[in-house]
Amino acid sequence: LHIEYIIPLLMVAAILGDNVNYYVGKKFGGWILNRPDSWFLKKKHIEKATEFFNENGKKAIIIARFMPVVRTIIPFICGVTNLNYKTFITYSFIGAVLWVGVISLLGHILGQFDIVKHNLEKFIFGIIILANMPLIIRIVKAQFNKNKTEE
Repeated sequence: LHIEYIIPLLMVAAILGDNVNYYVGKKFGGWILNRPDSWFLKKKHIEKATEFFNENGKKAIIIARFMPVVRTIIPFICGVTNLNYKTFITYSFIGAVLWVGVISLLGHILGQFDIVKHNLEKFIFGIIILANMPLIIRIVKAQFNKNKTEE
């Protein structure tokens, strides 16, 4: 496998995935939001993603690439809110290039070290924890604030 072929292919895949999600949000967003919660889609997740999007604006499309749960919902929110497609695709492209480029090159470079090769499971586990850190911090903060107000 040649990384110089894989990275552009993954960038195209990331952009296409975002486009499908944007289209689903644009086409079916109202219908989906008016339905009761399911195991797959909960209104509270949509509300949090919308809040994140409103707070961070267009840069949220880029930032979301690096946040596992949010990365899936933001393109949908962009479609639901009828964000201008040209704006969406521009920031989606920038986000895909940064996300795929950084993650792929980092993995490729780190994979050259013996310590990583011999402890791959630990590194993968660490990456998963780091990628979810913003979500973990929010949950801990919310729990702390909830306990504080109950006192």
